[in-house]
Amino acid sequence: MEHDDDIDCIVVDNGSWMIKAGYSSGKTARVYEKTVVGRKISESSDQIDIHIGDRACYPPECQLSWPIERGAVVDWDEMELVWDFIFKRELKDTVNNHPMLITEVPGNHHSNRDKMVEILFEKYNVSSLYIIEPGSLSLISSGRITGIVLDIGGTTTHVSALHDGKNLLHTQDTEDVSEMYDRSKYRLDIGGNDITRYLQNWIDQKYHTICNTWSHDKLFQNAELLKHYLLSWQQDNEPNTFSFSDGTELPLDKELLTCFDVLFDSKLVGLDLPGIDVMLTDVLSSFDDDIKKQLYSNVILSGGATLCPGITDKITSSLKNRAAGLDGNVKVICPPERRKSSWLGGSVIGSLEVFPSLCKSRQSYFDRGVHQFHSFPGLECLKNLS
Repeated sequence: MEHDDDIDCIVVDNGSWMIKAGYSSGKTARVYEKTVVGRKISESSDQIDIHIGDRACYPPECQLSWPIERGAVVDWDEMELVWDFIFKRELKDTVNNHPMLITEVPGNHHSNRDKMVEILFEKYNVSSLYIIEPGSLSLISSGRITGIVLDIGGTTTHVSALHDGKNLLHTQDTEDVSEMYDRSKYRLDIGGNDITRYLQNWIDQKYHTICNTWSHDKLFQNAELLKHYLLSWQQDNEPNTFSFSDGTELPLDKELLTCFDVLFDSKLVGLDLPGIDVMLTDVLSSFDDDIKKQLYSNVILSGGATLCPGITDKITSSLKNRAAGLDGNVKVICPPERRKSSWLGGSVIGSLEVFPSLCKSRQSYFDRGVHQFHSFPGLECLKNLS
């Protein structure tokens, strides 16, 4: 495949909660939008107004639809509305005949990827594709090709591990379906939205007389705003109240901060999953000692939910308790740009001269079919560039 230096790669971090998109030559993404579609009946007519992304959350009583749940697209028509807005309006339709790097969380069924490939080639006419998990990109954005990443998204958390660019987990080209989808080893269907759900239930129980006139979406949006406020709330500082969108004030107390424990104790939201720290340490313990030592000293956190207060200390403590003599080697790193580190890593990969050799072309799709897109070359080539 020939490489045209004048054609930028389009980098898309396609998350359940947030979609980020832009050009590999850019210093940051051009588009940061919530992965949501909102519908509201117009006051002047019976016409339904459609809003995409952050705009969907502003009109009162707008009915919200999230096309990605737990990492997989559940409504392709809604997903196309989001992509139409991102590609045609925000990126001015420049995806046409451009190569694209797009993320997908590990452990999804192949049918999810098949449909995504079909739409990107047949509707949006991209020239070639490279599909990769966001965790690997977060490691690359930190300047490493060896390390382990705990990536906490809106609805899923997964672990990625690379050694000299080689993916040590969730091999994409396996024919063993049971191995491919035994995702509990490195993926949990829990994330930042579950923290919001905990707060939503808490608010509803304590302030039901206030909230009983709110729609489910309005309650969720207020809980999301409260969560972001709590990320930086200092208990010793004023004010110790939070104002909802309608002006109602909520007194703040230490009990609210237990919302962040959801990631470590899923029973708080009615789930029965191991904590994110348990999953991470279990994955680490599965490696040989020589690799394990290198990974323990390069533990990277990524995703907006890793901004939760105390999360670094909790994970560090858990790793040291189970490090079997390697506790002095444990280093947990929280890059300041971790909200967008997967997109930044994608821009790095998409800018490399070797990137075209990692992609699969539109012509190949039409000639050989969609199944070849179940696997892609790894990043071992980065070893020669470091």
